[in-house]
Amino acid sequence: MKANSQYLPLIGIVVLSLLSLIVVPLYYVVVISPAFNSAIVKDREVAAGQIAAHINTLFLTMDGRLAFNREVITGAVKKELRLARRDFNLAEIKVFAKDGRVIYSSDKSDIGVINTRPYFVNQVMKGVKFTKMIGKDDRTMEDKAMCRDVVETYVPIMSDGHFDGAFEIYYDVTEARAVNHRLIMNSQYILLLVVIMLIAAVLLVSGRAVRLIKRQQMAEKELLESNAELALLFDLSGIMAGIDKNLENMLINAMARITGFIGLPLLKKGAVFLVHAKTLKLTARLHLQKAAAGEVVVEIGQCLCGRTAVSGEIGIVKHCASHCRCFIHGKAGMEHGHIVLPIKAGSRVLGIFLLYTPVDTALTEHQRLLLLSIARQIAVSIGNLQHFAQISELSMRDPLTRLANRRKMDDFMSKQFELVHRYHKDLSLIMIDIDFFKKYNDTYGHEEGDRALINVALILRQQVRKSDLAVRYGGEEFLLIMPEADCEAASRLAERIRRIVERQTPVRISMGVACYQGDEDTEGLIRRADMALYQAKDDGRNRVIRAIS
Repeated sequence: MKANSQYLPLIGIVVLSLLSLIVVPLYYVVVISPAFNSAIVKDREVAAGQIAAHINTLFLTMDGRLAFNREVITGAVKKELRLARRDFNLAEIKVFAKDGRVIYSSDKSDIGVINTRPYFVNQVMKGVKFTKMIGKDDRTMEDKAMCRDVVETYVPIMSDGHFDGAFEIYYDVTEARAVNHRLIMNSQYILLLVVIMLIAAVLLVSGRAVRLIKRQQMAEKELLESNAELALLFDLSGIMAGIDKNLENMLINAMARITGFIGLPLLKKGAVFLVHAKTLKLTARLHLQKAAAGEVVVEIGQCLCGRTAVSGEIGIVKHCASHCRCFIHGKAGMEHGHIVLPIKAGSRVLGIFLLYTPVDTALTEHQRLLLLSIARQIAVSIGNLQHFAQISELSMRDPLTRLANRRKMDDFMSKQFELVHRYHKDLSLIMIDIDFFKKYNDTYGHEEGDRALINVALILRQQVRKSDLAVRYGGEEFLLIMPEADCEAASRLAERIRRIVERQTPVRISMGVACYQGDEDTEGLIRRADMALYQAKDDGRNRVIRAIS
């Protein structure tokens, strides 16, 4: 009895397979195919309305009224209708007058026929679209035989609530319906193949049912583990591809998912260091009390983390207290081990995961490979994010001078004005223009002109603070945005820059300084700096003028 019960799952598979062979095609016929046809009809009805609106203009008279009669069907109108049929890939097109008479048809035999059928009189002539799918070998609403599948749509044309005429538009949907039919048939063939394979498998293993079930139990366990690992990798992919684009937040969420995975012997804490020049910089941390991200820097080659960054191999310490130096940690006195996982893109190490384990934890080969897969996936995401950041930064830089462009300026100014309005801090602008630049360009050539722009931009980058933004405003004009700088500080910087440019380059510059007054917007502040710049030019150039408050 027990042996027979072991066959029940296999028998169930066969029965379900056979039922699937019946139910799935039935579902396609009863649900999917009608839904597909309904979608085709809906789409073609909308398209027919758009076409009618397009060709409606052919029937406008000189006084702007619509006229649907035989006199309007000139040679030019017929040509346009033929072109419309060709351009919109229509099977047929008809035009009805207000009495239901066909005044134009791509099938000339229809011309002059009056449509008095109920659907036309009771719906179309009252302003309601009428659409129906006609199968090949069926007859249309006007009792015409069709050799193709078509969607037949009547589009009424109304003026002030009165019926003026209508268009009948046929769309050929033979291929679309054929695709649907092929999909159904292919699905049935595939399902039949699957059923045959399942039944064959049952016949092959029926004599070894008991041993199979034992193996199956083991396989189910492995499958669950594999599914859990795939779910982990899938979740990590979703986390690292999130719309946040904040690398620290993404890494924290990724660490939370990894350290919470039951298949890995990890404590729920960790950190990520990314390579910056010859150091590892703490970029994200999870449940670690000391050190915020960015505050810890480890030299490449120093301690286990730095050595892992050099070797590119997993580093393991079973008892941290006696084997490594900790830069960050959780609760004081809590013993633990470490797994240091390299984050690699090809052979290049982008950073490391510092993972925490219980004391004396060892990894199986499967766990080691899983961690390496995780690291590879994180590496791809980090590389993509870094590439995205580089492209984003390049899109906000002037390609010649490497200064910020107007797009970057607008974003920066918007944020600064929010801070100024909220905290009432200082904000100063310096507008800069190279004197007689056109003459310099004409005299020495555009290559020397570009070199002059690059040299001035270099001086600006060297003289401004990290919190300032130097912008190539346009042509030979530059703009310095100085958050939390008053007029005195901005004027001193402007004068220093003017003297350096005068001393180190063959060109001279004029500068206008303006400081936020508390009652103006971005455009107003820039306008005052620009006016001060023009005052500097009017006063003889090569000087700094402060805007009038």
